[in-house]
Amino acid sequence: MDAADYLQTCAELAVAIAGFSAVALALRQQPGKQFEDNDGYRIRVIIERGLTAALFAMLPLLLGHFEIPENIIWRTGSALLGTYGLSVMARRYIGRSRENRILASRIMAKILVTVGIAMILVQVANAAGLFSSYYVGVFLLGVTWHIVSAGYVFGFTLYEWTRST
Repeated sequence: MDAADYLQTCAELAVAIAGFSAVALALRQQPGKQFEDNDGYRIRVIIERGLTAALFAMLPLLLGHFEIPENIIWRTGSALLGTYGLSVMARRYIGRSRENRILASRIMAKILVTVGIAMILVQVANAAGLFSSYYVGVFLLGVTWHIVSAGYVFGFTLYEWTRST
């Protein structure tokens, strides 16, 4: 599978996760009642990660139409993905342990944060040119991580819903 096919598959999967989670929340909603705060927050995170993955999956395909050299496309994508990851860590994870527990069990929250930081570092290293022959793979790994984390939060949300009923 070449990178373009993989990116298209990633975009489709990311949008499917985001859309299905929104539908699941809507079907769970009871008439006349408001969403629980935790449910709304989890679904927001899932949709954000899904749409982010879809956006980053389409970015290299778009940039390719401007005759930009491939290594610049992948390195730029990694720089943007790393910057986005830093912004997520800054506003969501630093000093907000309650929100981490809403998204995952205590141990999984630590794993998600640790892997998220590793992904940021790898993307920044890729943007700096440290993975000269693996630009594409490193960027694809970052996009895939967003899909996997959205899928995990969706699975955890479904688990919490079954526990509460």
